[in-house]
Formats: sequence, structure tokens, C-alpha cells
Amino acid sequence: MKTWDEYYNNEISWGIYLDKLADHKYYLEKIIELKPKKVLEVGCGPGTRSVFLSYLGIDVVAVDNDQGIVDSVAEYNKKLKGKVDIQKADAFNLPFKDRECDVVFNAGFLEHFNDKDKIALVKEFTRVGDHYIFMVPNKAYRLKPYGNEDLLTKSEWEEILKDFNIIKSSDIYKTWSNSKIRRVFEVLCYFFKVDIRQKLMYYAKVSSK
Repeated sequence: MKTWDEYYNNEISWGIYLDKLADHKYYLEKIIELKPKKVLEVGCGPGTRSVFLSYLGIDVVAVDNDQGIVDSVAEYNKKLKGKVDIQKADAFNLPFKDRECDVVFNAGFLEHFNDKDKIALVKEFTRVGDHYIFMVPNKAYRLKPYGNEDLLTKSEWEEILKDFNIIKSSDIYKTWSNSKIRRVFEVLCYFFKVDIRQKLMYYAKVSSK
């Protein structure tokens, strides 16, 4: 199994960058709607989302505990003309004051931890930010790109988050079936404004207040 440094250690082009942004447009839009002045991405991966948000004049900080990833994001930030403050940090013990950020966010992060750690991380994120926004693959997701993903349903995520103030919780990213018969049925249902396509991602916005 690859380390995260190896997983993300690929040369990024403008085309790949734009594709990655398109994959995350739903939750990026939710961050932008809050009109944040300062945001923090924890477990930043390639850093593409942070770089994009920095174009909007937002004060963006991106952190990861893997020095290799931190170095790669610094290179991407320079190549993609971003203005991101990139730091190495522990997600469970972030070096930021209470409510220092308007939004803490990540994608494809929480599903790599057990339930106890998920709760501890959300507590830390809502300590640092007024809102925590995240997106993860849900139970219907077919691929496990890293191999240790804990894929859950919407109701299972809501059970884990039950002690937090959930502002929004939903399944997103619907896709057409690979089965021709089911796809025909999905199209017919969609024609009558009933959408039964498979939902592949889970999104949530949690408030610290």
C-alpha cells in the first residue's frame, strides 16, 4: 500500500487541476457561500482546493502531517499561482486558537479513521473554526483508492455526528448505472422527475455554535 506522499506524488497539470476542482464544485460552493475571511484545510492532499480558494482573496492555510505532502503542495501552490500558507501539523492538535478560522474543511479525510477518532477530529475542527465542512465517499462508492476507507451511509455518519450541530447533511454526486437495463429505468424515472441514481458522496456542514 502506498504512503500518502507516494499517492499524491504526481506531476499536476492545469487540466488535472481543473478536473479535480470540478469533482469538488458542490462543497467548494458551500464554503464560498459562507463568505469566509480565513479557512483551514486539514489533510490537504494535493492542495488544489486550497489553491483555488486563495484566488478569491481568502486567507487560506493548508496543513498535513506528512512532510512529503507539505513539500508537494508548496510546489503545486507555486506552479498554480496560489497564495496558500502551507504548514506541517497534527490534525488532532492543531496549532490554532479557538475560532481562529471561519471554516475548517477537507475532502476524503475522515473516512480513514475509526469512529472514536472521527469524533475527536470533528471536536478539534469545530474548536478552531466556526464551521466544519467535509465530503467523503459514502457506502455506494465503488472504488477504494487507498484501501482503508470506512465507507458509511448518511444515517451512519449522522449517528457519529449526533452530538454536533449539523447544519446540513446530504448524499451527493449521483451517477448513472453501468447496467443498461437499470440505466433505461433510471432515465424513465428521471423523465418523470424521480431521481433514483446512485449517490456516491456524503457531504456535511457542522457548526461550532
